[in-house]
Amino acid sequence: MASSRYLITGCSGGGKSSLIDALLIKGYAVVPEAGRMIVQEQLAIGGKILPWLDMTSFVRRLSQDSIEQFDHVNDLDRPTFFDRGFIEALAYWRSSDSQAFLAFKDEVGGRRYSDPVFVTPPWPELFVDDAERRHDFSAAVKEYHLICETLTDFNYRQVEIPRMPVRDRVEFIMRQIDIA
Repeated sequence: MASSRYLITGCSGGGKSSLIDALLIKGYAVVPEAGRMIVQEQLAIGGKILPWLDMTSFVRRLSQDSIEQFDHVNDLDRPTFFDRGFIEALAYWRSSDSQAFLAFKDEVGGRRYSDPVFVTPPWPELFVDDAERRHDFSAAVKEYHLICETLTDFNYRQVEIPRMPVRDRVEFIMRQIDIA
C-alpha cells in the first residue's frame, strides 16, 4: 500500500510545528521542516547557508533536502505528515529565478503530495521571530501568498486550517482525510 504524504504548509508562525508535534504524539508519521533543520545545523557549525545571509544557497539546499525527505517515506504504509516541503522551494524559485525554477520543477518531476494540502493562514497572535526565524510578520505573509499561488499553479487542492486550539486542528485534519 502506497503511503499518503500530506503537506502542512502556509504562513511562518501559523502553528505548523505545534500541529506536527501533536500528530506525532497521536502516533502518526511526521517529517520535520527541512528548512528549520538546515538553519539549526548552520547555526551550530557557524555556517553561512542561512536565509538571512545567502538565500539562494539556502533554497538550493532546501530543494535537495526536501526531495530527499519526500523520497525517504516511499515505503511507509500509513499517512505521513510533512512540516513544509519542496513546495516552499518551488515558490521561492518561482518568484526569484525562472531558470532555477524550471530546473527544480524538472527535478521534482512526478512527485506530489496527497490532496488536500493543509495550509495554515497568517495568525499574528501566534507569530514570533526567534534565532531561527529572523523575518517579520509582513515577510511571512508575503511568503504565505507565494506558497498558496504555487500550490494553485501545481493544481493542489488547498484546505485552510482554522485558527483554533491544536487538538481541534488535528481533529479537523483527520476529518478532511477521513481517518480516525
